[in-house]
Amino acid sequence: MLILNTAQVAIDLLEKRARIYSDRGMTNMAKLSGSESVFSLQRYSDKWRGNRKFFQQHFRKSACSRFYAAQYKKIHQFLHNLMDVPEEFMHHTMSLSQGLIYAVLYGLDVGSEDPLAQKAVETMDLLAQAVNQHFCKSPDS
Repeated sequence: MLILNTAQVAIDLLEKRARIYSDRGMTNMAKLSGSESVFSLQRYSDKWRGNRKFFQQHFRKSACSRFYAAQYKKIHQFLHNLMDVPEEFMHHTMSLSQGLIYAVLYGLDVGSEDPLAQKAVETMDLLAQAVNQHFCKSPDS
């Protein structure tokens, strides 16, 4: 733990010397899963700084209002589906999550029956199986 006693020291260490102190190691799980290019897992580099700049420009609080229409549309669909078939809550929730992600990131209107959405679910299921198979073993097995 490092305790900084003045704001100027914090600025000197954390802003002016960011290249030295901002890096983090890559976890073995990230390497094994091929996630080195995932923005939130990247090491500090020029590529990371470029990705961060892009992210800050497009997803800062003041820029999020342009996503409201897509959010309202997807939430309206979610509530309508939930009223019609409440026992499918998990399916509706997954459809909402996918729909919001595809709408905001790619500008696509993707429903749960869309092949793209189904492929994403299959991929996440395979990843979950792999993690369970390799990392969730009991000591007796």
